[in-house]
Amino acid sequence: ENPFIFTAFCLNMKELDKNPKAKLYTPVFLDATCSGIQHLTALLKDVELASEVNMLESTNDQKPNDIYSTLLEPINSKINNFGKENIEFAALAQVKLNIKIIKPNIMTKVYNVTSYGMANQLVEKLEKVEGKIENGKKLYYKVPSINGDTILLNRTELFKIATLIDDEIFIKFPMLNYIYSYFMDITKLMSKLNLQMSWITPAGLEISQKYLKSKTTTIGISLFNKTKKMVFKEWLNKLDIQKQSMAIIPNIIHSLDASHLINIINEAEKDKFG
Repeated sequence: ENPFIFTAFCLNMKELDKNPKAKLYTPVFLDATCSGIQHLTALLKDVELASEVNMLESTNDQKPNDIYSTLLEPINSKINNFGKENIEFAALAQVKLNIKIIKPNIMTKVYNVTSYGMANQLVEKLEKVEGKIENGKKLYYKVPSINGDTILLNRTELFKIATLIDDEIFIKFPMLNYIYSYFMDITKLMSKLNLQMSWITPAGLEISQKYLKSKTTTIGISLFNKTKKMVFKEWLNKLDIQKQSMAIIPNIIHSLDASHLINIINEAEKDKFG
């Protein structure tokens, strides 16, 4: 998927073939198993969910778990059943999504992505096809099907798939819904009291979230028979409840990501990467 990284790997192998003791300097990329869910799992101390995102102690003989694979079958089943039960979405009965398609949806759900955002993620992953309709053209998207081929779905059908995926993530792991709702509710309460959200990360950094409402004023200035518009934004001393709610979970998780990286760097420095 990344030609430049693969080329670097090939050059490394060539160098090792010439000299088995050669020193190589190509970065090795290490990825977490859906770090957003990992952080929420740690806060919840949910053992079942911790197992799905590889946070429990394991041996070298054990294969890592994959939360995307765990969710793939129930997501496809929900989409198929919805298609069978709703004739206007009958095409969904033939859908068989793969991990590559649903991964962005699952990964960003805990970052407060909306169903609309999920639909856009699906659009980015699927091949577009132009279809002719009366008085114009309409875009369709190639989606894997249960017979091994592909079917064409429109944007409305993709949005319905996104809403079904959105629901299924919390159905499969209800504790995620619990902590998700907690953060949303407490933020709304604090916003109604016009109080900012604050928390301290494991690294000791105090974070404050304070999105204020604003008022814009447009002024037209005429000079030498030309008009130039200028927009002035004035911040009000009142919290923006919607922005506070939408941002709280992503900001908490990003702050925990940063703390995690700080801990990794500090521990690596202690043992000199040994």
